[in-house]
Amino acid sequence: MFVIITNLENKRKFSAEFDTYSEAEKWVENHKHKGSSEKIMFSPTKIEGSKVIGEQKTPMGITYKLKFPAEYKVEYFDYDINDVEEHWKDFKEKQKQLLKGTDFSQLPDVNISTEERRIYRNYREYVRNKDKDYKDENIYNWKILTYKEFKQLKYPK
Repeated sequence: MFVIITNLENKRKFSAEFDTYSEAEKWVENHKHKGSSEKIMFSPTKIEGSKVIGEQKTPMGITYKLKFPAEYKVEYFDYDINDVEEHWKDFKEKQKQLLKGTDFSQLPDVNISTEERRIYRNYREYVRNKDKDYKDENIYNWKILTYKEFKQLKYPK
């Protein structure tokens, strides 16, 4: 199975699934979502929004070779459904292990500060809800932060 995700410059996103790569390619060619492809052109002046990738002296002065970025980006993902299910199981197992590894923090007789206990509680909520938070259809991009990463990100010193 091939999944195509098209990201437009205006942050809109389209996706589609296909059985073969050739079907996916054909769809991409027919559905550029009215966005322009990357363009290269020559001009005697620099143009805003372009990148100068070369210049040449001519009898008329300097001519710039300019590159304009595409208004969309297409990503292809090739995977089979069994692989996705396996990745999902691994994700859920990691979620379970991270929660289990922080269970101690919620016991009343553990010697940690109230602030540290609150951070652990917030981290555990983050871990429990992580699979619900993802808007990205590509499960391979999913990641759960460790407690240390979470604490550094959310509560920097």
